[in-house]
Amino acid sequence: MSVSRNEPCPCGSGKKYKKCCMNNQNVIQMHEVVEERFRQQKHNLVKKLEAFVDKNIPYQELVRLESEFNKRSNYQIDPKVKHSTFRFWLYFFHRCENGLRTIEWFSNESTTADSQMAKTWVELQPKLLQAVEWKENVVMFEDMLTKEQYPVSAHSENISTPIPWYGTFGLLELFNHTYYFNGVKIFVGPRQVSQVATKIQELSKQTNLSPQEVMMSYYPELLGELLSAQNQTGEMQEKELTEYKVLYQIESTADEVISYLSKHFELDHHKQNEYQFSWIGEWQLYEDSELAMPLRLGKVYGMISVKNRKLRFESILGDRVSEFQTLLEKKVAVKLLKVEENKIKIPFHAEVLNMVVSMDKSIPRYFSLYAQNRVLLDVNAPIPMYDHHSLRSLMKTGQEDVADVWLKQSEYDLYKNVYRQIGEVEVTADFNTVRKELNLPLSPFVTGGASRSSALKNVNNLVREEDIPFLEELGFTPTSVNSFFANDFLEFYKEKTVGKSEATVRKYRGSLFDLQYLLEQSSVTSWKECSPTFWEHMISVQYVDLYETMSKTQVKDLFSSLKAFAKWLNERYEFHPGQNILKAIQSKEPEDLLAVGASRS
Repeated sequence: MSVSRNEPCPCGSGKKYKKCCMNNQNVIQMHEVVEERFRQQKHNLVKKLEAFVDKNIPYQELVRLESEFNKRSNYQIDPKVKHSTFRFWLYFFHRCENGLRTIEWFSNESTTADSQMAKTWVELQPKLLQAVEWKENVVMFEDMLTKEQYPVSAHSENISTPIPWYGTFGLLELFNHTYYFNGVKIFVGPRQVSQVATKIQELSKQTNLSPQEVMMSYYPELLGELLSAQNQTGEMQEKELTEYKVLYQIESTADEVISYLSKHFELDHHKQNEYQFSWIGEWQLYEDSELAMPLRLGKVYGMISVKNRKLRFESILGDRVSEFQTLLEKKVAVKLLKVEENKIKIPFHAEVLNMVVSMDKSIPRYFSLYAQNRVLLDVNAPIPMYDHHSLRSLMKTGQEDVADVWLKQSEYDLYKNVYRQIGEVEVTADFNTVRKELNLPLSPFVTGGASRSSALKNVNNLVREEDIPFLEELGFTPTSVNSFFANDFLEFYKEKTVGKSEATVRKYRGSLFDLQYLLEQSSVTSWKECSPTFWEHMISVQYVDLYETMSKTQVKDLFSSLKAFAKWLNERYEFHPGQNILKAIQSKEPEDLLAVGASRS
């Protein structure tokens, strides 16, 4: 949109555009122009440097040097950037037969308008850098050896997406009060950056060279170290897990098996004669100062599937396999067909975290990753890669730097994972609660800074013990009991069935069990979202799809239960949510649903 100089400024200040934001726009545009000219000048000089090398160094010598570079870097460099990385080393680090680095040789013979920039490049010194703070338009990088900090342009052509604590080994060039990377820069996590810092110190002691001289002389070796996996302090590089698969033949009725499983395990989905359940325990509540409500998360012990009179249980927890077999064989008539054990190798430092998260649909989904990560931030849990020391024991044994790097790497890995799945997020994960507990410096990348807090709490006591049997009868699990409709279903069911006949209990239990499942599968988060159209579709389509055949009594019970529940809701809420249920069924009869079901069977 074009704005005239004398028109009101679009910012809403009331001033004319020429007296307000026009000058700022000009400044911004001028900065972008100057920055683009700087990048173009660098590009042109690189082309001249490239031509100089090709003219003065024989091709066979270049091939030999590239082979030497690849060997010295331990063949760690990605083939996609290997040649450009070699050229970077050749230009700025390699000493030619005349004793000069290539950039020095080129600068001495340069008479072009770029000669001043070439002289600047001669003075550049390699630095091992780590991001320590995000600011507007810049990322603050800290020299891992000198602790000096540099504001580096956050322009997309200068650095990749900023990630907490990532780092690189390269050259910085100052321009217009801001630093820019010169040449190749490969960003890695804090663990690898720390690893290179240690390597520099070791080489300095071995060679009697200063750290700066080491970085200049051993660039290929240090780059290879930067890109290699961290050396493990434990004896093993891999560890082995066992995956168990137990297969049963169902010898009782399928309904008996499904009824038992539905009361004790989480029903994930089912269609016709196929069912999938999860066995979940150790439920916890994740609370975060950046959230208005908590999340629930539980550990998945195993998965249960039922199909064609076969029941399969799968788990990586050997003790839970035995426990499940005992539970099942005592309650249901089944015949054990086979037990399989498959060995799986995973990295020694890896942790297998199989969890389920239940949360309100208004909560951003990346919080489910934050909640699971909070489980891993147990300060007393052993860390395999550090000889099974916990974070707390690392602190007690004087290894604060090791604990700090572990937390930085965890923050780096989690942010990278979230960014890959979701993109940029408004709230980052909380690592400061643990840092405060360990008395370590806080992370500047955590949303909320020093005031951020999070916690995990046991949730076994959040449901009244006397209500558990009623909730189980209605199909609620520790996951779905947090649903917006759970308490209404519970109170309505108790009011209608306590002290009543078995026929009455069976009517409400069957109808509400199915409605609970259908509501849990829907996307609604409140009664206000349940319109007449929503209820009509649930009754006429989704409910019918649950069954291959339906009896007239079953459908009449459903309509009777819905009408009673609608009346109960209208008495409970001023906005009368039951009216939408009544509107959906007022023109329906049980025969209508039976006809639809018959036509689909």
